[in-house]
Amino acid sequence: MTLPRFFFFLALFLLVGVLPAKDYAIFFAVEDYQHMTKLTNPIDNATAIADELRDNYGFQIEVVPNPTFAEIAGKIQEYQQRFASGAFDQKGQLLIFFSGHGVQRGNNGYFIPKDGNPSKLYERVIEYDYWRNEIDQIACQHILVTVDACHSLTFDPNWRNKTDRNFGRRGDQAKDQVRLDYQSYRARLFFTSDGVNDQTPDRSTLARQFLLGLRTHRTANGYLSASELYAGYLKAAAPVPGGGDFGRDEPASRFLFFRKQAQGDISGVQSDLTDWRIAEAQDNCSGYRTYLQKHPRGDFASMARTKINSCEKEERMLAAWQNAKTRGDCGTYKKFNEDYPDSPYADLVREQLFMMNCKEETPPSVPQSPPTIEEVDPDEIEMEAPDNMVFIPGGTFQMGDQFGDGEDDEKPVHSVTVSDFYLSRTELTNREYAEFLSAVGNQRQGGAQWYDIESSYAGITGSGNSYVPKASMDDHPVVEVSWYGAVAYCNWLSERHGLTPVYRVSGTAVTPDWAANGYRLPTEAEWEYAARSGGKREKWAGTSSEQDLRQFANYDGDADGYARTAPVGMLRANNLGLADMSGNVWEWCWDWYASDYYGKSPGSNPKGPGSGTFRVIRGGSWNFYPQICRTARRSNYGPSDRNRYVGFRLARSSK
Repeated sequence: MTLPRFFFFLALFLLVGVLPAKDYAIFFAVEDYQHMTKLTNPIDNATAIADELRDNYGFQIEVVPNPTFAEIAGKIQEYQQRFASGAFDQKGQLLIFFSGHGVQRGNNGYFIPKDGNPSKLYERVIEYDYWRNEIDQIACQHILVTVDACHSLTFDPNWRNKTDRNFGRRGDQAKDQVRLDYQSYRARLFFTSDGVNDQTPDRSTLARQFLLGLRTHRTANGYLSASELYAGYLKAAAPVPGGGDFGRDEPASRFLFFRKQAQGDISGVQSDLTDWRIAEAQDNCSGYRTYLQKHPRGDFASMARTKINSCEKEERMLAAWQNAKTRGDCGTYKKFNEDYPDSPYADLVREQLFMMNCKEETPPSVPQSPPTIEEVDPDEIEMEAPDNMVFIPGGTFQMGDQFGDGEDDEKPVHSVTVSDFYLSRTELTNREYAEFLSAVGNQRQGGAQWYDIESSYAGITGSGNSYVPKASMDDHPVVEVSWYGAVAYCNWLSERHGLTPVYRVSGTAVTPDWAANGYRLPTEAEWEYAARSGGKREKWAGTSSEQDLRQFANYDGDADGYARTAPVGMLRANNLGLADMSGNVWEWCWDWYASDYYGKSPGSNPKGPGSGTFRVIRGGSWNFYPQICRTARRSNYGPSDRNRYVGFRLARSSK
């Protein structure tokens, strides 16, 4: 047997058994204190996360409400004994989650049980320096500790020397390698709700983002890694969370949340790798397409698409060259030269153009057909607005989950009428938002800057009053922008064009003037009406067929630590000419979010609740699966949150 074949079969052998053993989670959630103020959310937060882990990830869970010091110590010692005796699977995973009050004294940090007294830290408190070592000694291969409490950063053994609290691990794009690392190395990892020595609110955003990641994350590999959970979800929490390793953690260690349907699919892992090796050996479009047909969400799907894009470009180039030789006219040769200046035939083309004396002739142009609006009388449609805006004729539609597979907050389906308005054809780009930042600076509002320039997913770089898109990111949609940052852009662009700004802003208070003619964010009702091509019964923007969705939406990309946004407008638009309404990036809307709003929404031009905590986002994004990208799907973030999945597009009233 040759060495390459030997290593290939060795890899297949190693993949058997890399899927998870038994997983366990224990939650210590304290609300009622004998010596400190009461809290209202830890038990609900812990229970919600525990239920999700049990129901969809197969964890054996235990929630300990309002534990005393003796109960916490006893439980940790109980788990030590169960793993040591083999009663619990030592190859499995253990999540230990603390939620409640925390304090810091000098260089030490403490989690406070129900009977703990912050004035007597020498008794009945969980001192991190001691209990971190006790947890490290548990005979479980994979342990993740999460501390959701004030001063939780002191759980980090190196917290005194750290200036950068960000946590992440590169290399998660190698899915099979991740599985092998998971099997091979011991993990001792932690998350803390406070990574910058800040207060943690009672209504924890860390717990909310933790639950959001578990509920919404979908990738072909079937798991959510701890680093993906942090980078894609927890990092959006406020205050900025922390994380890292402790104790006997080994380099390349992993903690993976495996969804139930992925846990037993060993044969699928083997088949996926086998078919990918075959495609690599063929190394042509046909081979990679065959792989994608069999494994549309396989571990190597992203690499296959990249390979297909490359060989399709070559196929198009060869077809264009054959066309140029067949037609043999100046225009076709010039067009080929413009489209493929670095082709192997470039010298031949230039020689041919010289011999044919083609200097004065211009290449043929292909007329572009304007987008059409179906079932609307063209005489009733206004002229298209300038600056990339599309006129949306108003109407009445049934808003909400018309297909019966949506979430509770998409119900009940109800009749809504929206007036005429304009909506931008594409999402706002990095180039456009960089121009705004250069004009006014990256200001703070709601406790955070409008744009997270420090994020590794940011498509813009710069400081002060000089910002530019990163290389090749000019036409990608802007992400890492807060709702406040979107509102500020709307007002700035309105003033620049001599229009009346819609929003009056005072601190974090934003009051709309709906009669103003300036730019604004769409309402949630306007967004859904436009996404559904004027209120039609469309499951996604432009189609109700998941088989056709790739034509319309950039979705379900690889969560490998790199942004997978696509340049705006590359894919097929819906029947109103609006691109990327499903997928690419979530889009900020005006409305406050309320899960029960549809039961009391007004029937004409609804604008959401009068107040709230979170703002609505719509459309799904590049890393979300089709169910999340439906036109009826609702989600939300805090107005100061920034995220690699969220951008926006502009609206204007038609007056």
